[in-house]
Amino acid sequence: MDDHDRGPGQQPGALGVVDGRDHKGVGEWLFARPLAWRLAVQVVAIDPSAAFRKALRMWLPRTAVAVDHFHLVSLANQAVTETRQDLSQQVKGRRGRAVDKAWAHRMLLLRAGDSLSGKAAQRLAEVFAADDPTGTLQAVWRSRNSSGSCCAPAPCRTPRQQKNIWRN
Repeated sequence: MDDHDRGPGQQPGALGVVDGRDHKGVGEWLFARPLAWRLAVQVVAIDPSAAFRKALRMWLPRTAVAVDHFHLVSLANQAVTETRQDLSQQVKGRRGRAVDKAWAHRMLLLRAGDSLSGKAAQRLAEVFAADDPTGTLQAVWRSRNSSGSCCAPAPCRTPRQQKNIWRN
């Protein structure tokens, strides 16, 4: 169901899924929506695609655009991973190996700081001490975690709660 099928006062859900990755496909999808619907849209959360932004600027010029949580977390995690990999190449001249703390604990680097147990926080401190002589990895990790709650894991929900979120 698209949002234009909803009754007044109901919260919007997912707008829809558009085939393709170009602004034309998104533009055609937006153009197919009723004008009243297009005028009522206030905020759209998208993945950080230039094509999607272009289509939204063309067809919904007054609409605020935000990056959705999934893609924001994904980009932050990608920055941490790429920094870890680059640092290994710069410092050790090779890819990470199981003997390298940063490689061995690479999944730990992708967890939110406030979700770490004392033991996990200690292991993370050991990663930074052993494999981060420049402090770059720790800076990127802190930046990822200080982006507010945007990069924190989503609250745990039961399947029924999750289904209701998508339905509403």
